[in-house]
Amino acid sequence: MGRTFQYLNDKWSVELIGLSHAAPAGSWAVQFKPVNDPLAKPVHGTIWKSDLTLSDDELRECLKLALVKALKDPTLKK
Repeated sequence: MGRTFQYLNDKWSVELIGLSHAAPAGSWAVQFKPVNDPLAKPVHGTIWKSDLTLSDDELRECLKLALVKALKDPTLKK
């Protein structure tokens, strides 16, 4: 089960999807998705807890990092 938080002018959902293999040991993979856009592709990121008990500020920081990483990914086509 996920949770939602506010980032800039959007409400985002975040769900834990498992251990992250592309990040430091002990990191957990999550997917972020804007609540108001059901057709948006999820943005994948990592958190350092095995649950979603991070503060909204911590989740916003994880989302910002995931968005920057997604923008730099050359495999993403618009």
